Amino acid sequence: YFITPMVGGAFGGTNGIALGLEFTFSYIGFELYSESEYLFDFESKENNFFYNWTDFTYSPLDWLWFGISGQLIKVYETELETNRGLLLGTAYQSFEFTGYYYNAFTDDDFFMLALTTNF
Repeated sequence: YFITPMVGGAFGGTNGIALGLEFTFSYIGFELYSESEYLFDFESKENNFFYNWTDFTYSPLDWLWFGISGQLIKVYETELETNRGLLLGTAYQSFEFTGYYYNAFTDDDFFMLALTTNF
């Protein structure tokens, strides 16, 4: 397992500080990954927001994984937005490609592709 506290800054249209936490728990091919952050806007609390991204995956091979994913987004004084989906990922050398399909078979469905690398 890994647990990483995070602190960041936002500058531009929103100026503030973001506090977050990232964690990963792995066991025999299964992995639970989650990252959360809360942004405090220096100028107006109407721009404050909470965000969480969570993936639960199984990896039958070192270069292949699949699972479920969820996102939570809460902007100041709005309803909680929830996105649920499926994911499929693969790795090649130091690159990882993961495709997400959220809100499957609804009017709000969308695809997302993530490309990551380590250097």
